[in-house]
Amino acid sequence: MGTQPQGSPDVHISPLESKLDTYLGKNPFEPTKPFGCWEKTKVFLFTVTLIAPARLLLILALVVLSALVAAVFMVGAGARWLRFWRRLGAFIVRFNLRVVLFLAGFYWVPVTDHDAAATRTGSTRIYVANHCTSMDTCKLLPLLGATVACKADLFQLPLIGWLLRLLEAVPVSRYSAEGRRASLRQIVERSKDRSRPPLLVFPQGTCTNPHALSTFAKGAFTAGEPVRPVVLHYTNTLADICYGFNSTQLWATYYPLCQFINFLSVDILAPYRPSEAERQDPKLFARNVRGVIAEQMRSRGAEVIVTDHSYHDVLIMSKTAGADYYNVLANDVYRELGLGRKTIMGLANLFQKLDKDGDGQISFSEFCDALYNEPDEQDRAAARNAYDLLDVDRSGAIGFDEFMIGISTISKASPASEAALLFFTFC
Repeated sequence: MGTQPQGSPDVHISPLESKLDTYLGKNPFEPTKPFGCWEKTKVFLFTVTLIAPARLLLILALVVLSALVAAVFMVGAGARWLRFWRRLGAFIVRFNLRVVLFLAGFYWVPVTDHDAAATRTGSTRIYVANHCTSMDTCKLLPLLGATVACKADLFQLPLIGWLLRLLEAVPVSRYSAEGRRASLRQIVERSKDRSRPPLLVFPQGTCTNPHALSTFAKGAFTAGEPVRPVVLHYTNTLADICYGFNSTQLWATYYPLCQFINFLSVDILAPYRPSEAERQDPKLFARNVRGVIAEQMRSRGAEVIVTDHSYHDVLIMSKTAGADYYNVLANDVYRELGLGRKTIMGLANLFQKLDKDGDGQISFSEFCDALYNEPDEQDRAAARNAYDLLDVDRSGAIGFDEFMIGISTISKASPASEAALLFFTFC
């Protein structure tokens, strides 16, 4: 069910939202602070004075250097007697990550360890943390001496793939059932393997702003082993440097470089030992650990919203110019319309292709162009009839929510994605 925080502002209720228990809070994937005049001035000044570009070039140089180190130290790393060689290379790479963090303006990062004894023994092999920016790993991997679970696609990138292999990172595949099962098996194995680095997992699977916690996926909790929650507090007064759904990786890296100083503190909480009920139900385990992290964030004075949004909601918003669609959650759409995640993503991809100008709505001209190459008056009249079926609120434009309702209504007997393709082929 969607979440309804107290004191939420009035929002426009779309056709789909009127059928669901909608989320009425702020978008968890957007920055909480406006990109105002002062922030624009800082970006301009740091750019024209070449401070930010110089920082960026130094960071890129460190990444290349670290990748070369990884390539050298991976030679012979498969032999058992050369394991120390690989660990030395990983130590150098982690040190370079901390230098990257310094260059990005995080000069001093206070760390509070709530269970130093557990840290010394290293008995807990899985750390779970909230996720706001790509800078998270630059602090946590050196601090925890850990590796990371990350998207399998990253292993295919030049340089980055070398670094991840040296660090013994775990690839996480989201695109197939077999890939997800393989990722879960590796996470379970790492939770019991003391011969390899502990594993850092960002169970949200995506970045939110520093005042929101989206759904925790069950992967890190499937083994039923204790985990150590880690809480990242980003406390810049005027700038929110989170990696939002409508950001690019370049901007998410460049914007922090345009700050005089960035503020981050870290809490390493005591190990969370699951109850028998949590061992049997990884989703319950994940929800309860998320609650512990939320309470720690609130104890530092942060206003925190806990939502049921997930990685799939971010994907949908990114493909539909969907700043206005965060009120409806993908899980609720599945419940109400019977559309699975794969089908919803297929519709989002189709919507993105039809929305030629990228304004988040399909106009009649865009709709008509999708149906006919050179429409005559008769074609346009037929297209208008079909368009009016989808334009539920009669606004003169089709939003993604209306698009999903219309397509799912066209054919209840076949998958909605197939119905969409048939509709646009034969209407």
